[in-house]
Amino acid sequence: MHYSIQNLSDVYLKSADIANTGMTGNLKNIRLFSTVALLIVLIAAINYIILSVAVSTGRAKEIGIRKTAGASIRRIRNQVLSEAILLTMLVLPLAVLFMWLAKPYAEKLFQTSLQIIRTNVGIYISVYILLAMVIGFASGLYASSYLSRLKVLDVLKQKVSFGGRRKLFRSSLIVIQLLIFCSFVSGTLIIRSQYQYALDKDPGHINQDILQINLGRGFQGYDAFLNGIRTVPDVVMAAGTMDGLPMSGWMVSMQPHFQDEEVEVKVEGYAVDYQLLETLGIPILEGRSFSPDYGSDLKRASLLNETAVRELGIEDPVGQMLADSTTIIGVVKDFNLHSLHTRIPPLSISMTDKYLHHMLVRYRPGTLESLVPKLKSEWAKVEPDRPLSYSTIEEIFESTYASEKNLGTILSVAALFALLIAAFGLFGLTLFVALSRTHEIGIRKVFGSSERAIVNSFLRTNIILVLAAELLSIPVSLYFITKWLNNYPYRVEIGWWVFAIAFVIAAIVVLATVSIHSRKASRINPVDALRYE
Repeated sequence: MHYSIQNLSDVYLKSADIANTGMTGNLKNIRLFSTVALLIVLIAAINYIILSVAVSTGRAKEIGIRKTAGASIRRIRNQVLSEAILLTMLVLPLAVLFMWLAKPYAEKLFQTSLQIIRTNVGIYISVYILLAMVIGFASGLYASSYLSRLKVLDVLKQKVSFGGRRKLFRSSLIVIQLLIFCSFVSGTLIIRSQYQYALDKDPGHINQDILQINLGRGFQGYDAFLNGIRTVPDVVMAAGTMDGLPMSGWMVSMQPHFQDEEVEVKVEGYAVDYQLLETLGIPILEGRSFSPDYGSDLKRASLLNETAVRELGIEDPVGQMLADSTTIIGVVKDFNLHSLHTRIPPLSISMTDKYLHHMLVRYRPGTLESLVPKLKSEWAKVEPDRPLSYSTIEEIFESTYASEKNLGTILSVAALFALLIAAFGLFGLTLFVALSRTHEIGIRKVFGSSERAIVNSFLRTNIILVLAAELLSIPVSLYFITKWLNNYPYRVEIGWWVFAIAFVIAAIVVLATVSIHSRKASRINPVDALRYE
């Protein structure tokens, strides 16, 4: 054992691996959710930059006139930058209102209470205002720098265009947006697959049609309640245990290796009553199970799982004696004692008649609704002052992996926001690009180009951007997804279909967004487009 001291202020967020510390938070989740929020803000900021640059042609004459009237580059830059900051400040009250309306749903999603501490209202307001100013400043920085550098002669000669380096810069920003979206989608699909895998994987015991009843500590009517339950017609089998499955706690002992006494093996313990293994359907591979016919089973008998036999180096386990003076009477098939977050440990199963805090009841399929009132009736006979507390094993498993489900939902929401923001920006950008290419489209139509060919030229450019974003997102997604999956000894494989689905979704949304303005642009009359040429 290793001992260390911990700062009291660190207990809440830095005690994930420390047992019995009471209520704790999850620093990893805070970092993860903060990263997701920052990426969405980044997409929104990129949108503002793209659209600001796109509409710069509309403000070119204004900038040219101001420069002619003596405005300096610094003044113009400050004006455009101030507009961006003012815009975010105007939106801030609306954002706070939406945040307040969404707070109950966010608490349910994050499985926590998001408290607004009234004594810190001044701090909240200051942080919100500062954050809005930073976002506005970051978003307007490029646009203000670009507009302030426009040359008066170029503006008056209408030489401000969308080509060259600005086109490359704009395309790069679009790729970054789509890269973030594709990464969100890929992560969501893997997390949901891992969640479903955890629910569907065979844990080595029966995981359906079982009811877990919480007896609590110091329960006095155990024998009477168990005997009453066993008389209920729909009950197949029932037995008590110290902890239900998957077990959340640990009982650990050190057992010497049978081949090398200098080596010790950490073996976990699981305390049960008669027929618990039969209730859960855990097979006995060697020897026998616990039985009331053997008086010594209660104090001096143990069952080992396959992993314990292998890691302890026992060649013929039945009849051997462990260091705790119990005799091995059998070997059970490996089963998941804990959740899929941990490997199957070396396990020693023993009997107890004092620490039976839970009762597992296996019932006939489809009889749960009629069974519960009968169980409540039996419970009232022995514990009339306390209501019956129970859960189905399916509910327990879903609760065990609720964090994975919620994480998948959070990333799904983030992906949706990312796609909507990117689509809005792309929608506006396509409009300005189509307007800037009006003369080009008119000339192409004069030379016989069809509407379909013009639309395809728009779509082809954007599908290349989607493909580039998807290819760039693959290594990024693989790195973070693999790092997340490493927390699970039993996990799904990352298939190519994850990235294919992300590409298809992004492509459909992007092409649908772009096609609206591209079709409209392709139908312009060449005479209207070229009348002033």
